[in-house]
Amino acid sequence: MRTTFSALVAALAMVMSIIVVPSAGASTLDSQLERLVELQMIPADVNRTELGKQLARAAAKEGVSETALLATMIRDGEKSLAASGIRPTAACENDDRIILGYADRKGDLFISPAWTSIANHGHTGIYYSTTVVVEAPGSSSNSRSISGQRVKVCPGAERMKVETSAYKRRSAANFAYNRYRGKPYDIWWGVNKTNGSGELNCSELVWRAYKHSRANIDLDDNDGGTSIIPYMIKWDRATTVYESV
Repeated sequence: MRTTFSALVAALAMVMSIIVVPSAGASTLDSQLERLVELQMIPADVNRTELGKQLARAAAKEGVSETALLATMIRDGEKSLAASGIRPTAACENDDRIILGYADRKGDLFISPAWTSIANHGHTGIYYSTTVVVEAPGSSSNSRSISGQRVKVCPGAERMKVETSAYKRRSAANFAYNRYRGKPYDIWWGVNKTNGSGELNCSELVWRAYKHSRANIDLDDNDGGTSIIPYMIKWDRATTVYESV
């Protein structure tokens, strides 16, 4: 049985007050958790024990308190929300979608508008070759490689170049293809940089391909924190948009 939103937030607040903060801060925690669910930085039907584990693990890795971590997650979610201004409509229906197509070089990236209930959080992927994309397409599918001619994106999609050597672009593309296909979708957007690569969402796949391969480039908008969202990759100074789809 799925818990109602208000009951969920109340339950999360109670658990988190025990795990990470004094009960005196419960009202602030309530609003933090509610906003994180709204921004889809944590799942609406989150398991309470798993939430505590994920936040504790990420906070320890970052060397910050859990409350500071929650604030950072909200900041990143608000960045995603701000990207909604890229297109005035509230959604991209299947009939609106266009073919992504091919890239200029191996290791290039793409970004497309992609809407949740309130925000254009974007969708991104990496070109393994000029014709083949590696991406995590969504919560019902594993990560995959697919022809760019079979990928459908929203109007406003763009192709990007990472400003580095061809060797580093090839390293990232090969890493994505060899390591990151066939992975379940990662619903933990708020800690997707720190929770490992066993599950992947779209921006996590691209970020990890460049960060953890021999390229060693952090496509994170020079921002730090525990999460990476698609538009942070676009806004990073190492990426340059070279073509609109």
